[in-house]
Amino acid sequence: NNPVSSNLKRKSQFENSDNEAAKKTRNDNIGSLKLPGTRVPHYIARTLRETLKTALNSNASGFPGSQPVSFQKKHFDDLMNENFFVCEKSDGTRALMLITFLENKQQVFMVDRHNNFWNVPNIIFPLPFSDPHKIHFHNNTVIDGEYICDTESDGTNTYRYMAFDLLSVNGKNCLEKPLDKRLGPYTKFLSISPSLKSKAAFSFEMKYMEFSYGLVKVLDQVIPKLKHKNDGLIFTSVSSPYVIGSCEKILKWKPADENSVDFKLSIEKNDSDSDLPIFRLLVWKGKDIYDHFGYLDVSEEEWKSLSQVENLDQSIIEVTVDKKKLPDLVWKFMRIRDDKPNGNFIDIVYKIISSIRDGVTAKELKDIAPNIRTEWKNRQKNSKPGQT
Repeated sequence: NNPVSSNLKRKSQFENSDNEAAKKTRNDNIGSLKLPGTRVPHYIARTLRETLKTALNSNASGFPGSQPVSFQKKHFDDLMNENFFVCEKSDGTRALMLITFLENKQQVFMVDRHNNFWNVPNIIFPLPFSDPHKIHFHNNTVIDGEYICDTESDGTNTYRYMAFDLLSVNGKNCLEKPLDKRLGPYTKFLSISPSLKSKAAFSFEMKYMEFSYGLVKVLDQVIPKLKHKNDGLIFTSVSSPYVIGSCEKILKWKPADENSVDFKLSIEKNDSDSDLPIFRLLVWKGKDIYDHFGYLDVSEEEWKSLSQVENLDQSIIEVTVDKKKLPDLVWKFMRIRDDKPNGNFIDIVYKIISSIRDGVTAKELKDIAPNIRTEWKNRQKNSKPGQT
């Protein structure tokens, strides 16, 4: 299958949608799953950004989510020496969820990587154990997760928000707590009002996680049964706090043929005899600074499809390396990433390239799983009472 052609088909599906917002927002173009709800006006978004900053006790001006680093062979030592949870890496749209009070009622918002807010209707989160005659609701609860689309056996789509971290619960900041303490006691606090479940645009679920040595189960049993796209595993340290921005304690493993980098694409006139333009890849160096990093390899056939894409020039694209040409880095187009405001930071790009060249395979992960389990059990046996 030609990834360019398949992505163009996705674009036409969005263009034919009756949802006018889908026609106006770049986030809805090819390569990303549109978040539910309605994007809020800028003046309301400003207020919500301040609410989010207060809930997280953070001054971060951009998207305040944590970002994983690419898995390399050196990270085997981390899995041996420290407890991690592992889950499948869904190929969906990353979004925080903010549950807060606005205009004297509880409202739910999703926050995309552009730090835009999307108001989600028909969903309410009551607090547990409330007096049935006087129900209380969540206020300033912040969840981290991914919005995914499951394709059912009959061809219909089921949308889900898969939560994998809790950052604030009813105004109580949880960022400094370790992951097991953030997740364990608070899962009971999150349930959608039963009367509204049938009206909600999506279901809300906690993402399934295993101890790190259960990675074989995730690879061999969980992933094959998924109804949505998957592109690897995520390992998250059990004992570490939540870090806004790049986090060395969250490890992203992808199969060798799926490891990818996000660059900005600059399409420039070619002064040579070639009929193709120059496809320059620009790497992000922070703020609004981009520098030349390399070139996108595009065939004439691929360009026939790509040239039909609107606003391709200066867009963020996801690329992968042509494995047949390693160790040379020949970059091939995968998809447009309109859900991301910037490409990968230059330091992250070099780490991803190291991960590509390392080429950690699923077999290598499976082979080390028994040793990970042994070391986990040894730490458990030697820990003091009350310790994890």
